[in-house]
Amino acid sequence: AGHHGQRREQRRGLRAEITEARHLKPPGFVDEAGNTYWLGTDRLGRDILSRIIWGSRVSLAVGFAAVFISGFIGVATGLVAGYYGGKIDAVISRVVDTALAIPFVLLAISIIAILGASLQNIVLAISLRTWTVYTRVVRGEVFALKDTDMVTGAKSAGCSTTRIMIIYLLPNVFSSCIVVATIYLGRMIIIESSFSFLGMGVPPPDPDLGRDARRGPRIPRHRLVAHPLSRRDAHADRIRSQSPGGLASGCARPQDEAPGRLARAQMWLICLLYLNFFSAPK
Repeated sequence: AGHHGQRREQRRGLRAEITEARHLKPPGFVDEAGNTYWLGTDRLGRDILSRIIWGSRVSLAVGFAAVFISGFIGVATGLVAGYYGGKIDAVISRVVDTALAIPFVLLAISIIAILGASLQNIVLAISLRTWTVYTRVVRGEVFALKDTDMVTGAKSAGCSTTRIMIIYLLPNVFSSCIVVATIYLGRMIIIESSFSFLGMGVPPPDPDLGRDARRGPRIPRHRLVAHPLSRRDAHADRIRSQSPGGLASGCARPQDEAPGRLARAQMWLICLLYLNFFSAPK
């Protein structure tokens, strides 16, 4: 047991040394093994480009899954409401109005708080709101199609209601559904990233675009060497460190913690505004 504990401590020390050697490196950094980090590394020495690529997979998966689920629910309810009309249409329309009346942020926070933060629950929270767009679009088009000669002939031939909706009505509204899905796919990705930025997204250690963006403002400005002002600040810090007394005398430039907090607060406000207004189905 002591031997295994010693080996474990050695591995931890090795990981700490590797992390320190790769801590917040600038874009284009090449380590001792010859590996190139094209976008630099984060606070834990991880490649930022790899995390962006892997995090994009999560965002795309959430976007496609949410579009598929919300589209399936919305098209089905839209076909039923538009074809039958009457009381069925009134009930479905009131359900749609109720779903639109609930604030999106409140609905999403409630679902994630009850079920927990996971990939499936994020898809569920997004789908429970965006299906109303497909319902309204499909319902309006079915209202215009159900009185055409095509549908009348199908009824005269003895076709069932399910066959009429699937064979005759669905292909004629499918193009509009594709347009809505194309528009909302990008919105789904941004909404998922906004959830992750607010701490309600995919839990770590899985990479995510929103969580990585949230960690960005915590990096001191003098480590962001890609920015011209940051290069000037870093050069000034080197000059002060070489002067008599140096950084130890208290003349070092303080780390910009207040601007970092302000940037995080601004990003929080932007994400909340986007989720509350622009993500609402129109």
